[in-house]
Amino acid sequence: MTDTGSRIITALEATWKAVQERHPEIPDVVMITGPSAQRGGDMWGYHWPDRWKFADGSGRAPELFIAGELFGHGGQRTLATLLHEAAHALGTVRGIKNTSRDGNRYHNGKFAELARELGLTPPDKPSKAHGYAHCELGDATAAAYAETITALDAAAVAYLVDRAEVVVSETGEDGAEDGTAGTGEDEGGAKKKRRAGQRHAVECMCSPPRRIQLTPKAMETGPVICGLCGEPFEVPDPIEDQGDDGQE
Repeated sequence: MTDTGSRIITALEATWKAVQERHPEIPDVVMITGPSAQRGGDMWGYHWPDRWKFADGSGRAPELFIAGELFGHGGQRTLATLLHEAAHALGTVRGIKNTSRDGNRYHNGKFAELARELGLTPPDKPSKAHGYAHCELGDATAAAYAETITALDAAAVAYLVDRAEVVVSETGEDGAEDGTAGTGEDEGGAKKKRRAGQRHAVECMCSPPRRIQLTPKAMETGPVICGLCGEPFEVPDPIEDQGDDGQE
């Protein structure tokens, strides 16, 4: 299927238009997709103001990134991320500072207000690392966007494998650098596979988070506690974020 990518982008652009119809202040964007692994950490999405410049000199446009893994989580989850990024876009248009700290990952109370305006439900209390970032899509909002959610589900003809399911590997003897099993030989000379040394990338709740790698066995034995924040190192979930050239 040669139009897989265009079908996905078309569905995302149509969703953004549906949001703009309800919230006319939200600007047009250049929509892109790709893996959740981005510079600075894993992200479900980000809004990056003025990143694109029009070749005809007519101005600039924001970049709106949506992780390809989201299509494996369904249309409602994808819509929630798009609305999250729309809240950032609305904040930029209004000149409202709604993020701070390393990589603009802390979402403050102003962001929570913008998220509610877009139909999301922010958490009752902010988290230490990300503030009010982890918002939920309520039933009323899902009902209002029912046709859009159906279209997103129909467009999910392919999606990237969730990084939470992928074991990050270090290069070991006879191990492949890409995390696949290496190849050796048994006593009879026949080829056999060997398991590469495996590690999970984990982080604590410090801001910015400290990051280390642990073997699955080490994680199963018990929590590894950070000496600064006192919280365990865990495999991070991707988050919605503000682009590098966004609000500081």
